[in-house]
Amino acid sequence: MNLNPLQLTRRLFTWFKEGISPKARILIIVFLLIFSAGSLFAAYKVNDYFENNPKACFSCHVHDEANKAWITSEHGGINCHECHHSTKVDQIRQLFSFAVLGHN
Repeated sequence: MNLNPLQLTRRLFTWFKEGISPKARILIIVFLLIFSAGSLFAAYKVNDYFENNPKACFSCHVHDEANKAWITSEHGGINCHECHHSTKVDQIRQLFSFAVLGHN
C-alpha cells in the first residue's frame, strides 16, 4: 500500500470524479459546505467566548478574592481582555499549558 500523500490525493479526486454518481457528488459537496460553515460558526463562538466573557478567565484562573474585588470595583463592567492582552499564540500556549500539562 502506497501512503504517498500526492498519490492518495490524486486517487481521491479520481474517485470523486469518476467513481461516484453526480447525485452523490452533490450530496458530499453540500455536506462539506454545511460542515465547514458549522465549524466556522463554532470556532467564532468559542473565540468570542474566550475573548469577551470574563467567565472564560475564571474557568482556568483561581483567584476568588481578586474576582470579588474586580466585580465590585469601578472596573466591574470592563472586560478582562481590555487590560490583559495576549496574542493568539500566547493564548494557545496558555491553553496547552492548562489542558495538557496541568499548569494553572
